[in-house]
Amino acid sequence: MGDDAQIVTLKYLHLKMESTHYLKNTHNTPICQFAPHLEHAFLQDMNSDTFADVIGETCAHLQVLNITRCDCTSAAENIEQAQVDLPQLRSLNMSQNGLKAVSQIRFVKAPLLQVLDLSYNEISTIEDEIVYLLSNLTHLYMAGNKLTTMANIIELKFLVTLDLADNQLKSVPNEFLNHTFNPSPLGYYTLDLSGNPFDCTCVIEPFQNWIASDIKVYLRITSEGMYTCGHPHTGISVSSIQLDCTSYLGVYLGLGIASGIIVTLIAALLVKYRWHIKYGYFLLTHKRNNWQYLDDDYNMDENANNSIQYDAYIGYNETSDYEESWVLNDLRLSMENGKQCKLFIKGRDLIPSGPKVDAIFEAIQNSRKTILILTPQFVEDEWCYFEMQTALMTLFHDNMDVIILVLLQEIPDDKLTMSLRQLLCKKDLLKWPDDRFGQDLFWRRLHAEMQKSSQVDRHFDV
Repeated sequence: MGDDAQIVTLKYLHLKMESTHYLKNTHNTPICQFAPHLEHAFLQDMNSDTFADVIGETCAHLQVLNITRCDCTSAAENIEQAQVDLPQLRSLNMSQNGLKAVSQIRFVKAPLLQVLDLSYNEISTIEDEIVYLLSNLTHLYMAGNKLTTMANIIELKFLVTLDLADNQLKSVPNEFLNHTFNPSPLGYYTLDLSGNPFDCTCVIEPFQNWIASDIKVYLRITSEGMYTCGHPHTGISVSSIQLDCTSYLGVYLGLGIASGIIVTLIAALLVKYRWHIKYGYFLLTHKRNNWQYLDDDYNMDENANNSIQYDAYIGYNETSDYEESWVLNDLRLSMENGKQCKLFIKGRDLIPSGPKVDAIFEAIQNSRKTILILTPQFVEDEWCYFEMQTALMTLFHDNMDVIILVLLQEIPDDKLTMSLRQLLCKKDLLKWPDDRFGQDLFWRRLHAEMQKSSQVDRHFDV
């Protein structure tokens, strides 16, 4: 009876396997039932299948629990299912138990847990969900495991001691290096990362700089001399390794941006002056006797030029039914039948025997005038733009103003191209009227324009 009274008031208990068998056979009740005031329990070399029976379901006053060298691997499910309520537990040591995961300690319900020792197990990762359950930890010891990452450890906001020695860490994440550490009552944060096979390439440079920085004022890095390279400089101290990590990314990026700008500018110039370039290409590739050169032997009489085959080339948008109808009916009947002019009309005279661009270019070169029929559809058509630019190039190269502008439909100002806008500022514009009298005047003016000489003594800005 006296022994039982002493056990009831027991606060410190240290048991090994044989003692556990003795107590179990003697009292046949869990420890925390016959020692309800127990505060410190040290259990070593137990069989895991007796653990639930030994501890019991609750220990109201237990503050320190040490369970080491138990074969917990073979009965992990039993341990997880054996829930133990430890409302006052501050420190839990489950080192050397062959644990595979931190989650295997979930059998312990300890909301006030501050110190956790899981050293020398076989843990390879710290699960995110278990980090939430350990939010009050101040000391974490996990040396001698198989950890390859420590990223989520920064979620433990109150941690002041961290021991991850002898794991499989190859680098330290930037999130950890940038973490603001909470100094302990001693004034510093204790960290031990020794014995890890660090990858001593440029990935380790931030960690090097971090070790050498002023962070040491608040951080005690224990076993610093044991921070060695696992690859490629095996065994060399991380602090002493010399790395050439000069980054040329900025240079390459600058060159790339500069090259991109240059290419963009060149592309923009090619687009803007594509018809100038096309015209120059024709001048270089076509036979000389088909060109209209302005040289010392050039005859100023346009009719003396044997290359002229048409009185006018008609530039219009073939896809517009209204323009097509107006050109073939109104313009053709008035100019060819009434004025005996020979017109080149794409829809009628263009022979698809070769590239369309070549045929249009030669037709414009073989015409005394180029009549451009302006409509909103005209400014949107690439072929119409080519016709206008080719005619403008005749002015640029040969000093011959061959363009006659006919406004068939009003064009919104925002649709006018720069070249057409400049041309409208320098050329007379013949507008097609709706009334009969105005149309008669229009044909007389157009005929007068056809009679004008194309030779000029001035230049346009195109």
